[in-house]
Amino acid sequence: MYLRVGGEEVQTVVEEFLESAEPFYDIAIWCSGFVLKQSTVDALIDKFVPVDGGNFIFNPQRLNKEELEKLVVKCEMSDKKVCVTVPMNSARSDDLTKLFDFEKYYSKMRISHSAITGIREGAKLAMRAWNPNPNELYFDWVEKDVATSWWSTYH
Repeated sequence: MYLRVGGEEVQTVVEEFLESAEPFYDIAIWCSGFVLKQSTVDALIDKFVPVDGGNFIFNPQRLNKEELEKLVVKCEMSDKKVCVTVPMNSARSDDLTKLFDFEKYYSKMRISHSAITGIREGAKLAMRAWNPNPNELYFDWVEKDVATSWWSTYH
């Protein structure tokens, strides 16, 4: 569903809609002109259901560290091939480690340039996190062999 909304006059209606909607499997939010309230952001994360091929795209509003952790852990534990794209300020891998405690969840990790790949013990998939550009942080969950070949090919 594509819902184009602009301006503060409809912000309340948009927030009420998002908070009352059923689960989201593939969602892209681009907010310009207003910032979603905390309860709406929480509802989006809570209602997002990771599925193979699903996406959670949220721009330009930044998620705080706790929100990002909740979303990433939800996707990680689902063992689904899902993608998450959120805004950020920098493209350095050390900045990525400040945004999310990768070591807490991933028994195997590789940090290379502006990318991190992690494999959780017992997981079917591997997580990749990187910056496609200086303003975005991208996570995806892929087959472990894809992630390990990605290490050598791109980094």
